[in-house]
Amino acid sequence: MTSTAAYIRILIASAALVIGAAAAINVLIDPYDISQLVRIPGLNDDKVHEQGFGRLRKPFDLWRRHYDGIALGSSQVERGIDTENPALAARGLTLYNGGLSEERPFEQALLLKHAAEVSGVRFALISLDFLRYVGGGGRPDFLPRTWNRWHGLGEYLKTLVSYSTLADSAATVTASWLHRPGPQHGPDGLLNAEELERAGGPHVYEQFESVDDVYLNSAYAPALQARTAIEHDGFDHTAIREMLATAHGAGVQLYFFITPSHARQFEIINILGLSSLYRQWVRELTCEIARDPGREGGPPFALWDFSGYNSVTTEPVPALNAKTLMRWYFDPIHYKRATGRLIEDRLLGLPAAELSGIEDFGTQLSLQTIDAHFRTVARRQQEYLAAHPEFYADVAALNHDARQANHSDPAASTPGRTPLVSGEPHERLCRCERSSCD
Repeated sequence: MTSTAAYIRILIASAALVIGAAAAINVLIDPYDISQLVRIPGLNDDKVHEQGFGRLRKPFDLWRRHYDGIALGSSQVERGIDTENPALAARGLTLYNGGLSEERPFEQALLLKHAAEVSGVRFALISLDFLRYVGGGGRPDFLPRTWNRWHGLGEYLKTLVSYSTLADSAATVTASWLHRPGPQHGPDGLLNAEELERAGGPHVYEQFESVDDVYLNSAYAPALQARTAIEHDGFDHTAIREMLATAHGAGVQLYFFITPSHARQFEIINILGLSSLYRQWVRELTCEIARDPGREGGPPFALWDFSGYNSVTTEPVPALNAKTLMRWYFDPIHYKRATGRLIEDRLLGLPAAELSGIEDFGTQLSLQTIDAHFRTVARRQQEYLAAHPEFYADVAALNHDARQANHSDPAASTPGRTPLVSGEPHERLCRCERSSCD
């Protein structure tokens, strides 16, 4: 009996020693850049698995440091909103990039509340993406809707004793030793996408073709399936209401903006017959934000639209044999830091030489101006497609469905045509009292 008890004690002690050693290695190597105890070139500086754990890592960044502002949104924000914008630095403002791949509106609300509570942010740039509102895209592991900072801490502690984390620590050491960097977030949350682009990879033309193919043929499938129900019931704006409540409670100024995907994506929405649903979404967003008076002592919350056809979103895509990179885009949905600086400067009213000559990028929306805005977008689209008929043809050629999946929106099925501007009354699309909408 004594020998058996001693054996069990030895076994438990050995297991504890192994687990403790694994946890110590994982804390030191820090493959997900959470503990940030030490960073040694050639040992743990290339954290090749960190990007996939952004939902674990980024809340800790906000917890450990004060920021003046936060940017929230999906991978467009993650790659493009520039935390090192000189115009921000000139005003002494610090910005954290809280963008995450496939970040859903409810995650934006959770992270805004967390940032207000632990980091003291005073303003937030919030990207609104049509695809996220209709359930499209991939399916990563989202934050649970009941997430809080203690949940995040518990998840981190579990990774420290995980075999998979130990394997990622080994991969981090190998990549660091061989100097093979991968996608990872910088100290303020920005993904190192431009550094990786300069190091080489697929041609930008191939990137456009590949991403457009996915969006045209599969990403919007949930929107097509749910279109009738959404047209009748409206979109779910619970997350926006939660963000507005957080802003009022914590004194945070909100700047909402519709993401500037390349105009090819705008054309995909037309080809799929989703134009009227897109306009409904924009109108509902405008109403939800316009009906809120803004935080006490501050200006009303703003909604800007950077999508459609403008000097940035119609940037020509280099031919397959061209060696030039694009100024504004990585691919049709991911914009570069230069574009992100334009957005920041426009939203915050910062002085920026880059805005010179591109006054058509960004329109502030209100219920009084939205119909005129829709007419302007439609006019710009018609003018552009008339001057560049190959643009529509290039996008439409990617459609796997010979029927164009477009029977309910016939105006979009004709090359060079754009659907007529919707004239739905405010009462149906705003979902609020008329006195609040007019």
